Amino acid sequence: MSGYKNFAVVGAGTIGLPVIEELLNTKSTGSIDKVVLLTRPESVSKYDPLAARGATITPVADYNSISEVSKALAGVEVVISTISRAGFELQIPIAKGAKEAGVKLFLPSEFGSPTDKATEGLYAAKAELNRKIREEVGLPTAVFFTGGFADVTWGPFIDLDLKSGSVGVGGDGSAKASFTSRHDIGRYIAYVLSTYPPELSKNKTFRIEGEHASLNDVFAQYEKKHGVKLQVRHTPIEELKEKVKKNPQDIASFLHLVWATGGGDVGTPLDNGLFPEWNPKPIVHYL
Repeated sequence: MSGYKNFAVVGAGTIGLPVIEELLNTKSTGSIDKVVLLTRPESVSKYDPLAARGATITPVADYNSISEVSKALAGVEVVISTISRAGFELQIPIAKGAKEAGVKLFLPSEFGSPTDKATEGLYAAKAELNRKIREEVGLPTAVFFTGGFADVTWGPFIDLDLKSGSVGVGGDGSAKASFTSRHDIGRYIAYVLSTYPPELSKNKTFRIEGEHASLNDVFAQYEKKHGVKLQVRHTPIEELKEKVKKNPQDIASFLHLVWATGGGDVGTPLDNGLFPEWNPKPIVHYL
């Protein structure tokens, strides 16, 4: 039995667009039949290039409307949510609409460090939302833990702007973490869900990584590649905890705290082997 053939992606931002592009690449080989992008009505024309490649661009004015979402998802088997942090709660009505439409599998917006053992904060909220979709909405989910994005993590937003020559790190920078580029994530999702029987992915957690490295490792790779010396500033773990406690919206401090305390490791066993020809690009490719 083959895998899923009909996909919908909600949102086309940082992770959504690469996932859609890789689904379309797989569609071009005949392994996928339909790729739908759900987006706001005012954004439809922006995605004409995706439509030209075979995507169906479907406007949704109100994601809280179960009936509107259900209509938009007619004929879809798998919904991949890539909604940003600000809209996480919208995934519940979207999941309800998906179930009403007959969708078989829902991928909540994870695609990062593991959340399955979190007890507080953003990651605990993600884990609870996944539980609600499975148990209260009654729709099977598949969760993909991928680590940080190997291609776009290195910028000023989280004080890792390597090109500036000065970076910040939590603790001593030696904790190992998982990193995977966005297109490698998209390739993996498209391959696994379109290749294997649906039973494999039902309520499964996939743990994948393109590279296992510490931030110190990344700094060393960058210095060697470009022949420069980075200025590295260290923030103690206790100070990061205080910053996050005072301001839960301080995403930079939150992520550095996760990495410094080992939370950036997706865990074991890895599921890389489900895609034998995956060969994800290493971090240094993007530095």
